Amino acid sequence: MSDKLLAYHIDLKHPMWNAAYLEQTARLLGSLGYNAVLLEIEDKLQFAAAAEIADADALSPAEAAELTAMLARHGLEVIPLVQTLGHAEYVLGKAAYAHLREDPAVVNQYDPVSLEARQLILHLVDEAIAAFKPAVYIHLGGDEAYQLGQSPKHAARLKTRGVGGIYLDHMQPIFEHVLQQGLRPVIWADMILSYSDIIADVPREVVIADWDYFTRAKRSETITFFQNADTIWRLPMAEFQSMQLPASFQQHLKPYCIDSQSAEDGLFHGFYTTDALKSAGFTVWTASAVRCLYDSLAIPQADHLQNVFHSTQKGFADADGQLVSSWAVRHCHPELALPAVRLAAAAAGGAAEATDAVWLADYATEQFGCDGADFAIAAQLGGEPLPLSESRTLAEARALLSQGCDPFAQLLTDLATGKSDLSPLNYVKDPSSHGEPATTAVWREALIVALEQTRQRHAEARERLVDLRQHAKRNSQALDYWIEGIDWLLFCADFQVAVYGDEFERECADLERRLIALRKNTRGLWEKTFCEHAVAAELEMRYAFFSEYLGGENAAEDEVPLCLHCLQPVSPLDHYCPHCGQSVGQLTPYLPYEGIWFNAGLWAKLWNRLWYRRIDSLPRKCFFFMLIVIAAPILLLALPTVWWWKSKSRSSDSIENPNAKTGSPPKCIKRADNIVRDARLAICLGLIPILSLIYILRLVQWYIVNKELADLDDENREHHGQLLGDFRSARPRLWFAVLFWPGLILFLFIYLAVT
Repeated sequence: MSDKLLAYHIDLKHPMWNAAYLEQTARLLGSLGYNAVLLEIEDKLQFAAAAEIADADALSPAEAAELTAMLARHGLEVIPLVQTLGHAEYVLGKAAYAHLREDPAVVNQYDPVSLEARQLILHLVDEAIAAFKPAVYIHLGGDEAYQLGQSPKHAARLKTRGVGGIYLDHMQPIFEHVLQQGLRPVIWADMILSYSDIIADVPREVVIADWDYFTRAKRSETITFFQNADTIWRLPMAEFQSMQLPASFQQHLKPYCIDSQSAEDGLFHGFYTTDALKSAGFTVWTASAVRCLYDSLAIPQADHLQNVFHSTQKGFADADGQLVSSWAVRHCHPELALPAVRLAAAAAGGAAEATDAVWLADYATEQFGCDGADFAIAAQLGGEPLPLSESRTLAEARALLSQGCDPFAQLLTDLATGKSDLSPLNYVKDPSSHGEPATTAVWREALIVALEQTRQRHAEARERLVDLRQHAKRNSQALDYWIEGIDWLLFCADFQVAVYGDEFERECADLERRLIALRKNTRGLWEKTFCEHAVAAELEMRYAFFSEYLGGENAAEDEVPLCLHCLQPVSPLDHYCPHCGQSVGQLTPYLPYEGIWFNAGLWAKLWNRLWYRRIDSLPRKCFFFMLIVIAAPILLLALPTVWWWKSKSRSSDSIENPNAKTGSPPKCIKRADNIVRDARLAICLGLIPILSLIYILRLVQWYIVNKELADLDDENREHHGQLLGDFRSARPRLWFAVLFWPGLILFLFIYLAVT
């Protein structure tokens, strides 16, 4: 890999990652060849200049220094990100800093002409630099300042300087402050691309992170460009050429998006803004996304892969590196972004272009040690969003509910009017016919059909993931996050179908029980990677709306535990479901004992690995190797052994009784009798080593059960009563096995000796 930057974005805006998960991620990034981490701090640092903004999980300066040292051990340079204009709700949302907003109603944007605001920003930047001690870069954000200059108090300045001028007037002193400390400031590209007339005035020491999350090929059918900061156009060639473009765009950017080849293929030059900014003399990083707009909060869409691959190739071929962004505001777990994270490293290393399915299958093969075809299908099906499945739409629905409005009725209105406020764009095809607008009832039926079709695809994804979970040879626990996301999507679909199908009253109790089970499962998984306060916030984002629509606060999670596989109630002390055998406890899949449903035990896992034809596992290879190389020769050798034994017996008899004469039966009868006897003896002789192997395995199992039983009995008697009972009931059966198998082997020896 070249010396260009390959950075991964760890966004701490929402959940705070625990130390173990941060190090696990750093270890992975270092092994893949990443050389930097963009650490978006937000409120996760204890700032002395603004103590009120610190989150409950915020790092102290000493802990920040430890984090930097840990990242350095894995070859990762830290690039802290401090918001300096937009996305500042973590500061301006606090009452003590509300006066620093440009518009009192806009809680996420600093007043660009407020000296007090700028002074606070500089203090925060200084503290971040002191805590993380970046070597070269500090990211200053500076993106998506949608309301910049819109306050009436800035009307005169807006008229003389324009929005771009106001932006530059605010950012320029911060650039200079950072440069004076020997660091290079980094900003997102969208604001200077929206107001491209200011490009010439931005210092060339500033690094531009050129984010483009929608271009998915070198030659693109649509163009992505910014206008007035809050509008992102994605247009085909015909619409683009007929559009009245701003003069600054035509001057600075248009020459790079349409080239000589466009006249022949009708396509745009992909990632054209990178070329424009490089030509203007900037250091440019391309920036892709593995979690971004339009993703559900359960599972990201698979089509990010093409964006990541081509953006990385562009960054390494024509720019100065690649920044893989991953936005926590989407709320899907970071583990689900790992296929794209690995792909960026592969693209930086010169990997060949392929389809999403091929990349996903390759990831699963490497990550889980098995055939990845099922995973590729499941990831693509599971990434399909639903209405009310994005964090944005759930928050809007919850706000409508708090105002006394029914968000589901509003969703129907949005669909009928062509909006996508609460649902994915074009989720339901217009059911209007003969030019007559469809009624609400028709839209309702169309929505139910669309939801049920999506649910079927999600159910197929879950089936494939569960199957893969059972047969993965390594890292199988990572699949739990995928299954958790699918379970949430299935619940979301069923919830909406119940509402629109007028079955809500009848289904309400079951939906509430499922909600409790899902919350419990999510909590158990996310506590492994996030801090406690962060887990509570993520649970609220995922489940609060549904809980409130059901009529109140959730019951305690442990009151009505359910099996997530069959949704039947289970005892809190159960470690497997008595209805379907699915694992419902953390210990069940890992402890080898009898007295448990077959498909949840250790031997079932071994059996499935041997006979599951789609999994090319090492146990399967060894098993069939044993059949071919060992079992067949046992039978082949057994027959010659029997014949040798008989010939030796006959020769010894003839020596002892040379004159003995016996009546001989017909040759055909004698031959048939010999074949039957020889086959019987050969089978018995071949069974002895096989039964001996079973006996050894039973001894090992008996030892493990007794060892685990002692541990459970000593330390966990109160918490694992059901499991303890299973172990105790398994012990007498194993005693019987330990006595039975050697007895059977002894019987075979005696039989062979007698016959």
